[in-house]
Amino acid sequence: MLSIALNIKDRPVTIIGGGSVALRKFNTLVNEGAVVTVVAKDFVDGFVGENTKLIKDDYKKEYIEGAFLLYIATDDEEVNRRAEADAKELGILFNRCDKSDESDFISINMKKIGGIDVSISTGGRLPDLNKTIMDDLKNYEAYDDEYLDLASLLRSYYIHYHKQDEIKKIKTYTKEEILRYIKEFEDFEDKGRNEDE
Repeated sequence: MLSIALNIKDRPVTIIGGGSVALRKFNTLVNEGAVVTVVAKDFVDGFVGENTKLIKDDYKKEYIEGAFLLYIATDDEEVNRRAEADAKELGILFNRCDKSDESDFISINMKKIGGIDVSISTGGRLPDLNKTIMDDLKNYEAYDDEYLDLASLLRSYYIHYHKQDEIKKIKTYTKEEILRYIKEFEDFEDKGRNEDE
């Protein structure tokens, strides 16, 4: 499997199924700004969101036409098989929630921890482990967007002044240390400019 982060904002995504598994996919897709259509005979509570459409009906091939991605999340093997065959025929990337190993893609648990995007997957074998690992990563929250922006600036100074050996140390610095080192470089450059004048 190739791991990628896919921008689905404003893209049409269809879900076949209206149960709890489908609802989890639905909530993730809505949060990412997808235009979501859900097709099912019945829906559990919670299918609410902007840019969404619920179709209360049996599965029909026409409902997936034009979809960018398809999630197949019913407990009906025949419906799942038909939706998979139709997706293949129409060239739509699909995920069968009951058979991840036969899917074109799997959904990977992704979370922002500080300024870092983290994704973890057990390949659908033990999804609860994903959450446990995510919880263990909370000590990296200190690496927020401000920290990473400052670290990036310091890194650019190290590269410019040929101090590549120092780059690996940056991740061990506190924000205050990074600011101090940046100020030293800025003062050095200001001094050089003043001497040139």
